[in-house]
Amino acid sequence: MEGFHDGGFLRCGTPLDIITLSDSTGGERTVPTGICPECEAEVHVDVDMDKGDIISCEECGAELEIVGLDPVELDLVEEEDEDYDYDDDEEEDYDY
Repeated sequence: MEGFHDGGFLRCGTPLDIITLSDSTGGERTVPTGICPECEAEVHVDVDMDKGDIISCEECGAELEIVGLDPVELDLVEEEDEDYDYDDDEEEDYDY
């Protein structure tokens, strides 16, 4: 499958958590992958990513947090409640 950003080819039949790519020099490198908990699609994780980094699923667009690296584990990023106004709790009514 052409089109990978470095011109590599995807080899089918490899384990789900590691993909082997051939680079333009004929060498091979592995790309760790995890499973999107929202749509169960395979998500490629750059080797320089760390725990706590946020990535997006290319299939469904869900924001995912890397919670494990060996093996790669992904979890949905919880959205903050935008309707909640934190300043309202801090204000008090005073009669002067």
